[in-house]
Amino acid sequence: MARDRANLRTDMISDDDYRKLTRDEQWLYSTLLIHPTLSYAGVADWRPGRLAAIAACTTAADIRRIGRGLQEKYFIYVDEETEEVFVRTFVKHDGLLKQYRLPISMANDYAGISSQEIREFFIHELKKIYAADPDMKCWENERVRNLLDRDSRDMKTLSYGDALPIDLGNDHAEGYGKGYAIDPSEGYGLATTTATTTATSSLEEGSGEKEKTKKPKVPLPQDWMPTKAHQDRAREKNLDLLEEAEKFRNHAESVDRRAANWNSAFSNWLIKAQPGTQPTPSSNNPQTWHQPAPWMQ
Repeated sequence: MARDRANLRTDMISDDDYRKLTRDEQWLYSTLLIHPTLSYAGVADWRPGRLAAIAACTTAADIRRIGRGLQEKYFIYVDEETEEVFVRTFVKHDGLLKQYRLPISMANDYAGISSQEIREFFIHELKKIYAADPDMKCWENERVRNLLDRDSRDMKTLSYGDALPIDLGNDHAEGYGKGYAIDPSEGYGLATTTATTTATSSLEEGSGEKEKTKKPKVPLPQDWMPTKAHQDRAREKNLDLLEEAEKFRNHAESVDRRAANWNSAFSNWLIKAQPGTQPTPSSNNPQTWHQPAPWMQ
């Protein structure tokens, strides 16, 4: 059952975190809450060009910039690969869990989420609601209650730093992270290219905005190495990071895989990997972390 109205709480305007948002961030956040693609799981389509068309004098680049600010403040999470955006506290504040049939609609919409990260963030928020009010009638429904047994992760554990969690098109260096912390020493951060330079080069090359804002898919670079964020993820799951990276490289080469963001691809690889049963010193020992990978020796 599609949403045909939005439940906007009037006390949102008094919330301290909301008042720390910029005017543009408040606009985009409110727009997402009333967007027709927003599901009962709090997930909407992330199409910057289409979102920009809602307001005059707004571009897709504006939407990406504003979205990045909202994500860094943990209001939303954007998965560029699946083109989904998650409004973190939607289910908590919408009141749908207190309705008769809407919790089942929420469970159905959860099943339709493509992003693994968003699926985990959603379950974490649902578990928080259950902890605060375990007596709500919605938990009596088996389909809703079973969601509490799924894997979860707190979105607020992400630390963005110098990373670019939302694709800003060509206004960034290669190798940005999708929603993960990146060690500044890795050299990932905002490029110094100005808007004027970008626009000029676009005209010279004869390419349109749509072509400029989408990274090409390329083979895995020979000098690619996991980031500090990958190291932390491997430690959490007791994985041997260098072994996983070698398997990842072998798989990419065997199927001649292409990707626009190899750091993000490896993050998804680690998410899908089965957790190890014991800690792995070779991956988690900082003294061995910067040793060359087997394929680089």
